[in-house]
Amino acid sequence: MTLKARILQPALPYMTAAALVLGLGSATFVHAQTVKQGNKTYKTIGEVKADLNQERTQWSVIDGHLAPGYESSAVWRIETFEMPDQADVQKQMREAMGSGQLGEEELKQMELMLKMLEEAGPLVEAMQGMGLGDMAAQENISIDITAFKPNEKDPFDVGRLTMHAGLAADVDPNDTPLHAYDVDIYYVIEGGNTLFMPEVAYWSDDSPEFDEPQITFTKLELNPDGSSRAQGHFKATLCRWEKAKMMQGVNTDDCMPIEGGFDTPLVFVKD
Repeated sequence: MTLKARILQPALPYMTAAALVLGLGSATFVHAQTVKQGNKTYKTIGEVKADLNQERTQWSVIDGHLAPGYESSAVWRIETFEMPDQADVQKQMREAMGSGQLGEEELKQMELMLKMLEEAGPLVEAMQGMGLGDMAAQENISIDITAFKPNEKDPFDVGRLTMHAGLAADVDPNDTPLHAYDVDIYYVIEGGNTLFMPEVAYWSDDSPEFDEPQITFTKLELNPDGSSRAQGHFKATLCRWEKAKMMQGVNTDDCMPIEGGFDTPLVFVKD
């Protein structure tokens, strides 16, 4: 599942038709000690480096996050996804449409999604009546690493790199290398200072003409009561995506490769 899909995850069960190596080895990172955003200064605690469109680039994992109260921009959690209530999803979408924060094109996209949800309603209710809705519930380990370019004027808004990896809940962290089964990687071009969606980004794509995005952990420590850490490498093809055209998906005619590695502590977050 892509991150675009997870952002809209509450609606996904009802909108099927709208579906949107460089291993670290013994390498040593040389990185900026701080990242500044506005009047705040964050400490670098981890690092991501990669060849992005054949240009060597480095990002910093920091002791802060876009979400208030988070102690790091690299976190892990135990997630349980269950099929949401259709009426609640429609209500949330209508509230978003009436918030005044969406542009004309975004409103059109949201109206189309809402229409498809309403048309799918009878089918969803029938599935739930047969108990099939429970099949959507599952538990997994979710790891999210967000890293920033220290020299950007607003590193939270431009040049941000985010990686998501999903692992089975019963995975043995010592059994490395571990290959994530749910991978999503995106690079923000514009409007990234938000927990919802950036304005423009390059997003990992698994179209038939591209290899599937990959995240592999060569070292993984997961301890809810203490220190955790992730080290590994990743590879993907990133294609241009615009929020104003989100129902069109990514533009596979405008893509760039990314391949690199990461080494960072993780903070456990309770859902």
